[in-house]
Amino acid sequence: MKIVDILSKDAVKVDLQARDKKSAIEEISELVVRSAGLTDKQVIVQVLMEREALGSTGIGLNVAIPHAKLQGVDSIIAALARSKEGIDFGSIDGQPVMLFFVLISGVNTAGNHLKALAKISRLLKNDETREALISCNCSVEMYEIVSREESKLD
Repeated sequence: MKIVDILSKDAVKVDLQARDKKSAIEEISELVVRSAGLTDKQVIVQVLMEREALGSTGIGLNVAIPHAKLQGVDSIIAALARSKEGIDFGSIDGQPVMLFFVLISGVNTAGNHLKALAKISRLLKNDETREALISCNCSVEMYEIVSREESKLD
């Protein structure tokens, strides 16, 4: 499984405007809807917020990986966004989240969902990769960083 196979270039945003958790989820859900051709953003917001209610997906190091499974989705859809100021997301280390990597997958894709989560986590635990994503200037550059750094993982 390759991250670049589930992350569309139009699902990357370098200038997230949200200032709180729910607004961030809503704004990133818009990326998912647009890139995957889905129609109901509120359903995505709802499943992601339900997942957050179980415990924050803020894994620390200024990173969150909100994820959920959604009926009617046949594959895995990813979106990546950066908040320059950072957002209080209830992360395990108490630090604001600057990088959001969202995964939406179908209810029957458990194995691939877990593989994608693991790969994204490995990618973002690398200090140099994380810093490059936090400091990049545009969404195209963000996508290229993911592509380049992912190839080093394989």
